[in-house]
Amino acid sequence: MDMPFFPGRKPDTSEPLAVFLPPYSEGIGAEFLRRLGKPKARIVDPFGQSPALALELARSGAAVLLASPNPVLRAILALQADPPPPQRIRNTLARLARSPSSLSPGRPPAAAEDMEAHIRGLYLGTCAFCGKDSEADGFVWEVETESKPHAPAGQPPARGLFKESKKGRPKPRLVRRICSCPHCNHCIEEPAVSGEDKGMPSEASRQMLYHYALERIAPLDDPSRANAADALDAYPSRSIYAIVLLLRRLETMDCDPEEKRCVDLLLLSVLDQAHILRGHGRHVRTRPRSLLSPAEFREVNIWQALERAVEEWSLPARKVPLRKWRPGEPLEPGVIHTFAGTARELAPHLADLRPDGIISFLPRPNQAAWTLAAVWAEWLWGRAVSAPMAGTLQRRWFDWNWHARALTASAQALAAHLPAGIPVVGLLGEWDPPFLAASLWSFYQAGFTLNGRAVRTDPCTAQLLWSTPGLEHTPLSYGPHGLEGAGDVARLAVRQMISSRAEPVSWDLLHAAAWSEAVHRHMIPPDPRDAESGGFLQTQEHLEDAVRADPEIESTGKTESEYGVTWWLPGDESITSPLSDQVETEVARTLLEEGPIAAEELDRRICSFFPGLLTPDLRLIQACLESYGSPGGDGRKWILRVEDHPASRAEELQVVRDAFGGLGRRMGFSIEDDREMYWIDPAGRRKYCFVFTSSAAVGRFLLQPVFDADRSWIVLPGGRAVLVGFKLRGNVLLRRAVAKGWRFLKFRHIRRLLEDPYLRPENLDERIGLDPLEVTEDKVPYL
Repeated sequence: MDMPFFPGRKPDTSEPLAVFLPPYSEGIGAEFLRRLGKPKARIVDPFGQSPALALELARSGAAVLLASPNPVLRAILALQADPPPPQRIRNTLARLARSPSSLSPGRPPAAAEDMEAHIRGLYLGTCAFCGKDSEADGFVWEVETESKPHAPAGQPPARGLFKESKKGRPKPRLVRRICSCPHCNHCIEEPAVSGEDKGMPSEASRQMLYHYALERIAPLDDPSRANAADALDAYPSRSIYAIVLLLRRLETMDCDPEEKRCVDLLLLSVLDQAHILRGHGRHVRTRPRSLLSPAEFREVNIWQALERAVEEWSLPARKVPLRKWRPGEPLEPGVIHTFAGTARELAPHLADLRPDGIISFLPRPNQAAWTLAAVWAEWLWGRAVSAPMAGTLQRRWFDWNWHARALTASAQALAAHLPAGIPVVGLLGEWDPPFLAASLWSFYQAGFTLNGRAVRTDPCTAQLLWSTPGLEHTPLSYGPHGLEGAGDVARLAVRQMISSRAEPVSWDLLHAAAWSEAVHRHMIPPDPRDAESGGFLQTQEHLEDAVRADPEIESTGKTESEYGVTWWLPGDESITSPLSDQVETEVARTLLEEGPIAAEELDRRICSFFPGLLTPDLRLIQACLESYGSPGGDGRKWILRVEDHPASRAEELQVVRDAFGGLGRRMGFSIEDDREMYWIDPAGRRKYCFVFTSSAAVGRFLLQPVFDADRSWIVLPGGRAVLVGFKLRGNVLLRRAVAKGWRFLKFRHIRRLLEDPYLRPENLDERIGLDPLEVTEDKVPYL
């Protein structure tokens, strides 16, 4: 069942709406097409979560059918597949800039004031360095509760810059102004002072446009009005004012179809950049999923955001044909066909289509993304287009039980209309235990067979391979009647996984092993069709309890590892060769035999060598690469460092060993030099033990010691110190072994000791320990 994880490569540029889309690595779509063996296959993406995936599949020659009820996602895909010419985008913004800003009754602009000048004026302030008026790039806000002290005198209050906070809600407080002064080139986040709101329009203007924005989403009698108001809280009042001013002006402008595409492009980019959910500073959210306000956030300059959008969309792009698909139409290779509906709505039309495979990112609950998409669609295209997203405004919370049941319904619909044996690739970006459980549960209950699994915890990504059950086997109507067998299988799978990795593992991996094995072996009973909470929560609880209660597994404390609590098998002899040491060996071998090699290619090789639940973290591979390799002449490929070639290291190791033995004799010790080196005191007792290694694979020494730990040293090259430190931070068993007294001695320090005139047997312990593992610079200040 274990299959190689395919890591892909990091894109050169971020895709639009990236914080709300599954994180995508280039090459994944092409790789799974290759594994299917049909480069021009007919591929269905029934969940339509990733425009980047659809684009890559089509560029690789596949005929792609993507289903999505989300008009924002379909619009972004269409714009990426065939972006407007850069000059046309600039012309559209220039036309908008010149249009009059006559929608501010509370503060009538000058007759000659155009839209650009009016919106830029909203951000006018005073440079603290030169004292001249300058346009702020943005503002930084801090959310304070009622219990916090009021803002210091001289700082503008929240009132007037944000709409009045709802009762019980935290109130934002303006704390800093982001300044790039054109007069003195002063670029800094400076404390906000009185008068930063002098460019703001009147309260009447803001309220008028705010209520216009709210009415467009949910009229007074709409049951989702309260939720719509919560969605508007994701934008500062000044941003809403500017955005709605633009929307209302565009309603009066006569735009041709291509210009309308440019308008959509600009406004979608601004709507994505202007919300506060990303946070700021120490409170940055890389993947916001709720509408809760962060403790600190940035308010962007709307006009500058428009200008940035022009530049971002002006980058070269390889066009892909895209067209709307109607049931019954054939799929053409290299073309993306879009279906404006859900997976369940698409499923009945797949029986005649007979696709070659399904490749899709599985959906993950995201209140922020779904709610904002509904708001944006309503503002940009009206109720007729946004109607499929209306349900997201009526639901505040999307728990995992709800998600598992919704995903099950979609999977059952697909299974009911597809022939047996069609491969289904399920990709999980931002993987975590409940997401993986819901995904495995849903396809299992629909009758799909799990054939492959591969997960990586850094970054959190999972890749699953299923096969369709065939029309006569759906939904699942057979299986065990209870969960006892599933618990036994889960415990056995967890033990085998820990033993294979030979090191303590995180809960995420234990959970993945337990769930995937129970699903693969069909040990979970069918879900009662009439149950509301049903079997998902029961299965989740039972498998977790079975693993946590396993008497053969022990856990560590939260602070003993940088991964938090980890689990391992006490007494397992195989744990003396941890996975991290195995990965190090394979990285060094690959650099030696196949270098020069790009980091992405090396990563793929290592992932192929360690498949399934053995996939090493990217940070470990990078740490090994930096320990053994150096960038080649082009800066893109890595080669094995000259000093790390086996012959060079063997020679150096022998020279160091001989010199260190000589040092021992000089100190009055006799030397016993076999696999380990012992220094024997005059009474004939082994005083010290030294083990020599040219690698950072120290697990076999630390976990299976041959001498007293408090008198044992590992002698290794100084270039391995960082890699050893990395392993110690993640592996609590190694850390505990070191805590018993093990110490590290670097080759470079031996050279210093040979020249140390103060070295005596009496101060040997002190002098030999002056270059600890944590010191990475090639100097020791105390000698």
